Amino acid sequence: MRLPLLDPDDRTSIDPELSGRMLDHALENGVNLIDTAYPYHGGASESFLGEYLSGGRRGTAMLCTKMPSWLIESRDDFDRYLDEQLERLRSDSIDIYLLHSLNARYWPKLRELGVLDWAA
Repeated sequence: MRLPLLDPDDRTSIDPELSGRMLDHALENGVNLIDTAYPYHGGASESFLGEYLSGGRRGTAMLCTKMPSWLIESRDDFDRYLDEQLERLRSDSIDIYLLHSLNARYWPKLRELGVLDWAA
C-alpha cells in the first residue's frame, strides 16, 4: 500500500489526514483487504495502519502483512518480527501473514529454520 506523503522526499512522512480519508473511502466502497508489510514507508505503514484501525475499524477489512524474510537469522526472529508487527498494527492478530520476498536466496534458510512448522 502506497500512502500519500507530507514530504515526497521522505517516504516515512505519511499524511495521516489524506491517508485516513483515502482508506475511509476505500472501505466504505467495498475494499475488504488492507495489505502492508514490514518495510513499507520505511516501517511507518504498519504503525499508521495500527493507529487508523484502532479507531474501531479493525473488523471492517482483513489485514495482511508480511514477514521480512531477508532479515530472518534465527528461529527466534519469526516470533520477534511477528510480535513487533502486531505491536505496530495494534492488533492481537493478522488475518493473512505472508513471507515477503520469498525467493531462492531466502527460502532455504527459512525452511531450515522451520518456518512451515512455525507458521502452522
